[in-house]
Parts: sequence; structure tokens; C-alpha cells
Amino acid sequence: MIGYRESIHSEPKVGVSAIDISEMKGTSYLPLAIDLIEHVGEPAYAGYLTASLADIVDLAHVAVLSFSGGTRPSLLASHSLLSPTVHKQTAYRYLDHYYRVDPMDRLRAQPVNTRKFLFAQRQRVQDIIDPAYRSSCYERSGIVDRMSFFQRFGADDWIAVNIYRDASQGWFDVNDCARLLATAALLTASANRHRRLLLDQ
Repeated sequence: MIGYRESIHSEPKVGVSAIDISEMKGTSYLPLAIDLIEHVGEPAYAGYLTASLADIVDLAHVAVLSFSGGTRPSLLASHSLLSPTVHKQTAYRYLDHYYRVDPMDRLRAQPVNTRKFLFAQRQRVQDIIDPAYRSSCYERSGIVDRMSFFQRFGADDWIAVNIYRDASQGWFDVNDCARLLATAALLTASANRHRRLLLDQ
């Protein structure tokens, strides 16, 4: 099991934990790695990412976001196993406003050396303090749980990979969270490479 470092930001029930990436050596999800390497930079990347993760845990939607400087984050990729529209509608509502009240976004303002860490946060619907954010991005979409991985790759370039559960699936359990944590560095590294390839086009 990958160890957490001391949380650098926390709220009631919602904390962001830092994972020392060096502790993740030796974890292996080869089929996921192969799928991501083969499809990074392609339009089908999000679909393969979602399908490969679904072999590891039950999930509803995946969204990959890019944060740079003080600008609004952008949606790099998203896919859903349950709905052709809900994942994008929810992502754009989040990007229009609600990322500002997400604890993950506040990491970018922290006066700490974040480059060696990958940050993880689990956020269930009942953990969200802001009622508008909870209603717009979770309750309207049927989302009940999110595992999010957030990593810094440049001076102020960040990647977030968010994995969601629907009400029909229930919460992630302890084993689900452990499996996702083991894939976290692979997910953020492939997503950053996907971002770089899109920028080069």
C-alpha cells in the first residue's frame, strides 16, 4: 500500500494528501500502461483510459484536466461508461466556475515544493461544503464519489485525473482506492504526455 504524507490542506471531511512518488516504484499495471502508451495523443485516448481503468475498478466517468497559470483550466479528455453527455456537461460546469471551490485547485497557491509529489483526494457528494458545487456537479449528474490525482509538471502546469462513481455504483471501497492509488503516477504521466502532444499539433 502506498503511504500518504502529511496532508498540506484539509477541510472537514475533505483532505488532500501528498504521495511521495518514489514510494510508488514497483507497482505495475501493465495492460493499463500498454493501452495508454499506444493511444496517448489520439482522440481515442479518453476511451481507452476509461475502459482500461474499468478493468481495475467499477467507475462511471473519467475527466482529464489541464491547469496552467492563472487561466481557467481546460478539459483534455473525458469519457463515460454510462452516458454520452453527462460527463462533458458536468466537466464544463466545473470548468466554468466550480474548480475555484475544489480543494485540489488550492494546491497551486501553496508555498511548498510540490514537484516531487502527486496529490490525491477522495471527495464524496456529502463531503462537499459548497451547496452550488455539490448540486451542479454531483447531484444533478448522479455522481456520488470521486478519486482525483493532481500533479505539477512545470512552473505552473498541473494535470488532474478525476475518476467518478455514479449513484448506481455506490462509493469506492478501500480496495478500489488502493488500486487507483497504485495507478496514479501512470495516469498523470500519460495525461501530461497527452497534453504535450496536443499542444504540438
